[in-house]
Amino acid sequence: MPINDIFTKSFTLLAKEQYLIFKKLQEDGFIKGLCPVEGNDIWFEMTSKPLDPFNLIAKNAGKTKVSKPIKDTLLLTKNLKPDLDTGDLTSYSDGTIRYKDTILPLRGQLKDLCRMFMRNPKRLLTRDDIKENIINADKRKTVSKTTISKYVSELRNSLKVHFKKDVIYSQKDEGWYFDPNKK
Repeated sequence: MPINDIFTKSFTLLAKEQYLIFKKLQEDGFIKGLCPVEGNDIWFEMTSKPLDPFNLIAKNAGKTKVSKPIKDTLLLTKNLKPDLDTGDLTSYSDGTIRYKDTILPLRGQLKDLCRMFMRNPKRLLTRDDIKENIINADKRKTVSKTTISKYVSELRNSLKVHFKKDVIYSQKDEGWYFDPNKK
């Protein structure tokens, strides 16, 4: 039976996506013997090649897909009002942050961090500023400096994809500042 028939008859959309992930792991030599079994199960065997998820993430970090502008009017909210506007980057009343007309796919903390930078353009934000305004709002007791740096780095990379340049700049162990107009 062809693999497409197996998908259409017994696999859900989620199972298809999982299968594609396993297929990629097989192509990269981490698993072998990948084959669908009855129901939603997949059989495979690990190879002796060590699986380093952090290395895989690092390899794929530069392959971020750029979101396309929304063309479907069903996804647009009527009477949408901008809350914050900094150049081509705007935060809207529906909770989205958009570069021009493109919604940025950011998770909650990164949206909060982005809004914080947007409220304070060209102002140095320290780790303590970020911790007070973003992290403490989540009621976490402790957060390492590395975690905050990772949040800023992730946001910086997301914005760099859309702006086609750096817009968050590091100030040697003191903090970061946001300047979308810097050339």
